[in-house]
Amino acid sequence: MKQTFTLLLLALLGFGGNVFAQSCTSQATSYDLTVTSLTIIPPVSSSSTYMQGYICPGATLIDSAMCCTRFCNVDSLATMIVGPNSYGMAYVKGGGTFNGQGASANWVVFAEPGASIINHTGTTNQCPAVVFTGGNCTMGFNTAQSMKPDVALKGNQLNFTFNTTMSDVHVELLDVNGKVVKSETMDQSSVHSMDVSGLASGVYMYRMMQGTEVVSSDKIILQ
Repeated sequence: MKQTFTLLLLALLGFGGNVFAQSCTSQATSYDLTVTSLTIIPPVSSSSTYMQGYICPGATLIDSAMCCTRFCNVDSLATMIVGPNSYGMAYVKGGGTFNGQGASANWVVFAEPGASIINHTGTTNQCPAVVFTGGNCTMGFNTAQSMKPDVALKGNQLNFTFNTTMSDVHVELLDVNGKVVKSETMDQSSVHSMDVSGLASGVYMYRMMQGTEVVSSDKIILQ
């Protein structure tokens, strides 16, 4: 799939520049990823990471996966940050931000006036208006799986409570630099407790994974 998309992308870039200028309507019409907070897709390599995504106002998606195609819609006040191994198309509303980090040659961006396109090395198309359908921002991180837990700190225990029994879920706790400071596998249960007694107070992010797929993440504060 990566080869097919890359060849298509190169063909359009090399021979169809005018096509992009006219294509301000997103190809993502239904979403398997709706981002409502700070969310990180880790640098894994898996063909299952094809994605149609929507980033809600105020949310941030960091996409550093090694593949595959993304069609991502970035709303006003939303942010998308991509790494050198991801690729796709992004549609950015005015007030939204796309940060290519200087290594986004495989991304094609369609941007309204007022959108911030930062450190982007790929193609940028200025659009009078980009058109896309908003995702359901009340549903949590992943609208397809609805796995967002309730998280509560009780003493030295960080408790993750789901509305159904979960199994084979890997729980990671990351510091502000993205370093994994705690990592555990959840047994078949609706509640998982993580001992955080050795961690300093401050801002962290938890990340839930099944295999290589991130199914939920959010910011938490330990104090």
